[in-house]
This record gives sequence, C-alpha cells and structure tokens, in this order.
Amino acid sequence: MMAIACEEFREKRMMTYVLSDACKKGNLDLVKSLIECNYDIELMNHARETPLMIASRYNKLEVVKYLISVGADKEVKCFYEMTPLICT
Repeated sequence: MMAIACEEFREKRMMTYVLSDACKKGNLDLVKSLIECNYDIELMNHARETPLMIASRYNKLEVVKYLISVGADKEVKCFYEMTPLICT
C-alpha cells in the first residue's frame, strides 16, 4: 500500500512539474495537450502556485487566457497570499 502511495505522489509531482514548466515557457500547445489528457489545472507546486499563477507571473498571456477559458480558479492564493492576477 505504501508503494502505491509513493508512486501516486511521484506521478503527481511529475504532472505538476511538466504543466508548470509548459506554462512558464508559454508552450500553449503542450498546455492544451496536458489539459486534454486530464492534467489537473489546479495542481500546485511547492510554493502553492497553480499553472495560472505561473503563466501570469511569466507574462504568458495566451496561456493565461486559455487556462481561464477552461475554468482555472482566478481567486486561489499561493503561499505568499497572491492571486493569479497579482502575480505579474
């Protein structure tokens, strides 16, 4: 049972990294593909940042617009109490 929990944790961490990195780089095609493959648009990284926060912080407007269009939470706060719209 512990092995299953560890594997699920590793998978979630990898999903978080891949989606976060795609948002940071502004790779809209990859972001769309990951979301279509059921990646969670609300997955948070170590600083409790969502993909929307990361895209906003790195000024990736097309990714920001896409994430909002598919229902990303615009009000969630990161570890530093900032919302996606304040991250810029």
